Amino acid sequence: MAALLKLKSGVTVVWGSTEVATGTVAGYGIVRSASKKRDSQKEIVPDNDGAAAAVVYFDFTDDIDIEISCKSSMTVPTIGANLTVAGVTGQVQDYTFKWEQKGVKVFSVTVKHWDNI
Repeated sequence: MAALLKLKSGVTVVWGSTEVATGTVAGYGIVRSASKKRDSQKEIVPDNDGAAAAVVYFDFTDDIDIEISCKSSMTVPTIGANLTVAGVTGQVQDYTFKWEQKGVKVFSVTVKHWDNI
């Protein structure tokens, strides 16, 4: 039975559901784990003595990692494809196969979303 879970990181996942992703590369499987990291670039602005006076944050991103178990016949998303995970649409950066046995495979996918794109 499916359950919506909100992780401490703020990521909401459907745990135990068959649908884990939507968009141009819909995928089906079970979410084994998920994490979301909010990040940005930063520039430290020095004062006249060279000490930090301010920090400017820019280029905000969301980095999402999910691990999925699914049927061996499932096609993994291609790098650069749009994928929506936990309400965030981003581009697939990479994927890693963990293992495959008896018609089931496990892989992880990294998705990155840039706020200014």
